[in-house]
Amino acid sequence: MNIASRLDDAQDAGYGPCMNGEPSRTLFVLVACAFYMMILALSLGAAMLWPEAAGYQWVGSSSWSSTSWASSLWASSLYWGLGSGVFIAAGSALFATRSHAGRRLARMLGDALAGTPWWGVLSLAISAGLAEEALFRGTLWGLTRAVGGEWAALTATSLVFGAAHGFFRGRFLAWSVFALIAGFMLGGLRMVSGGMLAPVVAHVIVDAINIPVVMRLTRGERP
Repeated sequence: MNIASRLDDAQDAGYGPCMNGEPSRTLFVLVACAFYMMILALSLGAAMLWPEAAGYQWVGSSSWSSTSWASSLWASSLYWGLGSGVFIAAGSALFATRSHAGRRLARMLGDALAGTPWWGVLSLAISAGLAEEALFRGTLWGLTRAVGGEWAALTATSLVFGAAHGFFRGRFLAWSVFALIAGFMLGGLRMVSGGMLAPVVAHVIVDAINIPVVMRLTRGERP
């Protein structure tokens, strides 16, 4: 799965800044969400067929539940997912506004997503968060952990996550590096919490904040 290639294909097909009209934008959102749902279905299918190797759970054993402000694993996973998502998104916003590479990346992504309605932004954020975390911090995490343990899972899934966002090449290099760093942070949530809920929540929050940010930055730079 190469997300950068899908951005290029979308722009070539007219789903980027040149697309006109609500139907085209609706089609773009529907195609993207369908792709993510396919990834999610494959991950869930692998978890059902090979639960010992590729299976995962939403929450796991964690010391978080013993803290006075978090009475359950579900609550603590939600809290940490929300906090981590806001933290990563804030770092992304600083990168996009304070560096040349970040501004160039924001323009590229903003152009590809230009005109996406609010419901499309939420749909993309939720579907991407669920599907990508199920694949990377779910299926691939379980497979690599079975072979090399937790730290191998953290390193391998973060590297693949970065590669999936541009293969560390050309104009997508900044995106790959950011995804690599985010991958380690999301993997850290997965490792410490023992489940999928915290990284999923964080990923959804990051996308729900970042997509409008890059769209707004791109719109502000246009004459």
